[in-house]
Amino acid sequence: MQAEDYVAHARDTLGFSEERIAKNRYAIEKGLFYGAQAAVAENSHMAAQEQVKATKTDAERSESKARHGKPYTTPYAVAWCREQGWTILNREHYSKTTGRRHDVFGGWDILAWTGTQNVLIQAYGPGEGPAHIRKLDTSGAKDKAVKIGARMLLLEFTRGDKVPKVTEVYP
Repeated sequence: MQAEDYVAHARDTLGFSEERIAKNRYAIEKGLFYGAQAAVAENSHMAAQEQVKATKTDAERSESKARHGKPYTTPYAVAWCREQGWTILNREHYSKTTGRRHDVFGGWDILAWTGTQNVLIQAYGPGEGPAHIRKLDTSGAKDKAVKIGARMLLLEFTRGDKVPKVTEVYP
């Protein structure tokens, strides 16, 4: 990327005045000002994604949703816990405000009560186990579970089967 591209980006995209550009010309031209290089790349990537989204028809959106399907692991795990006779104390939920899923705490999907102890459950689909274990390790989830004296379970589900294929006690 050339210095002129950074200056044009600062003026056109970031809305910098000519005076501000003049004061910060060296940093802008080197791509240092507000991460200009990353911002240019990210903005062009995001603009391309938005254009793709805008050109999708309703039929294409429906087909995409049908192909990927709704999340299923947490509802399956909730059903499995209830079959065990456990009480669901808290579970992962979706926030319409933020458009994101929020875990119970530390990355866990479900907090359940067996009648004698708390159980924290992480449900996942085939092939997703290592990524979830990494997330639990790096987020301090194990420490939080130990702190409340909870048992930790990892459950692997396949779409259409509400009985977990793999049930692991995490460490």
